[in-house]
Amino acid sequence: MKLAGPLRNQGYHLYFDNFYISPKLVKDLFQVMIPATGTAAEKRREFPEAMKKGQQWARRKARGSMRWERDGVCLAQQWKDNRPVTILTSIDNANDFVMVARKEKVGNA
Repeated sequence: MKLAGPLRNQGYHLYFDNFYISPKLVKDLFQVMIPATGTAAEKRREFPEAMKKGQQWARRKARGSMRWERDGVCLAQQWKDNRPVTILTSIDNANDFVMVARKEKVGNA
């Protein structure tokens, strides 16, 4: 929070990797008008119980499947790519849907 202090009210959005982010940090930053997003680890304190066990959830799902849970301003969102990917954010909603074309790997001939 000390490091983010100079960014208040300047229109910045902070982006984190999973080493730094937590639901509490996302909420605290939002309180001082700093939106934040980052990849997240399921083992973080205050991580939504319904979003844990992502590996088990992903086994039954097709690529592109998504689930989410909101706790106040903090949105936890998880989707399946090659493995489950989890983010925490105070910037977006879970209702956007964009289809992306993926490049397929070309094998060595």
